[in-house]
Amino acid sequence: YKGQGKYRITPEQIKLLEEIGMKWFEDSTDKKLMLEEINEKNIMQKKKELLNRTYSLLNKYKENYMPTKNELNDDFIEILDLNPKQK
Repeated sequence: YKGQGKYRITPEQIKLLEEIGMKWFEDSTDKKLMLEEINEKNIMQKKKELLNRTYSLLNKYKENYMPTKNELNDDFIEILDLNPKQK
């Protein structure tokens, strides 16, 4: 999502990529990762995954718009849900 070392991308680049439809997580990978049990070995990776998904959710809103708490909750649940509703 953010790259490593010299391949690191900025939050501005991430936002621009998402505006043109960049998909960071494959559907099949999402299901496997979401069903994976959180343990001492993978907890940091799970935290990073959750943080990246949160960034992606917030990037979809326009800069001058603040979503309601219900909109944020609904959208975030949809991102994390195994069977997201179709819009």
